Amino acid sequence: MKAALILLAVVLLGAGLFIVDRSLSQQALAVAVDGKYKVAAEGWAIVTAAWPLALLAFVLVAAVTVPVLYVMASKVVHAREDEISAIYKQKTAALDAEAKKRNDDFKAKLANLAEREAKLARDIEELKQVKVKMTTYVQDVNEKANDAERRRVNAAAAAERRRRKLEKLQITPQQNAT
Repeated sequence: MKAALILLAVVLLGAGLFIVDRSLSQQALAVAVDGKYKVAAEGWAIVTAAWPLALLAFVLVAAVTVPVLYVMASKVVHAREDEISAIYKQKTAALDAEAKKRNDDFKAKLANLAEREAKLARDIEELKQVKVKMTTYVQDVNEKANDAERRRVNAAAAAERRRRKLEKLQITPQQNAT
């Protein structure tokens, strides 16, 4: 864009110089001496002969041209800044969208992990309850087994006592014959 602005300034300067050249080639500066006009300069020589007028014309043209070129340059610069700003906003929006997507993915994974952790905690609690029930059940079974063993031992001892008692009470066949 700057190159276009410089090119425009060069073209305008060239066009201005062309117009001035065509105009000066057909002009002459005449000086009145004793009531008669005498040609003092022709073409570009008029600029050096009437330098104060040329300087004034240059200042007037510069006073108009410089602000116009400044405004044009300012518009070009602002347009470029706006373009850069738009590109920056677009890239920022894209990065923000990507960051939001990553953040949402992370939150989803975090929620999934929290859900899994809660399920594991419930499973652990359930397993603890099962362990307590199983421990109680094993203790009950051990008590029943111990009780059954005591009853078996007691029953065996009682049977042994009965057998001995019966042996004492029973008359042997030799004692019967006599």
